[in-house]
Amino acid sequence: MREKLASLAVAEEEVKELEGIIDGLVQQRVVETVLDVLDEEHHHVFISRVHLSPSDPEILVWLKEKVEDIEEKISIAIGELEEELLLELSRGGSFSPPSRNPRVF
Repeated sequence: MREKLASLAVAEEEVKELEGIIDGLVQQRVVETVLDVLDEEHHHVFISRVHLSPSDPEILVWLKEKVEDIEEKISIAIGELEEELLLELSRGGSFSPPSRNPRVF
């Protein structure tokens, strides 16, 4: 993805802005994926942990105890997002956040 961004005829500042947007989209997609497969009774704990310390590696350890093959599920979701973003970039379209099924908390 970063290679594709670097190949765009845009200013370095815009590339950095797009990278920030992509990072946010990845985080959003990971949270959506986890909430889709995690038992609802654990949603509050997950959201609280991510809110307090989003890069805490113990969150993944905890998720592995709760959801079988969680790493694979997250990897698939990120791959799908990458395909969506690359398709949008190749079309030259606007860079609006793709969303599978928006959640309301």
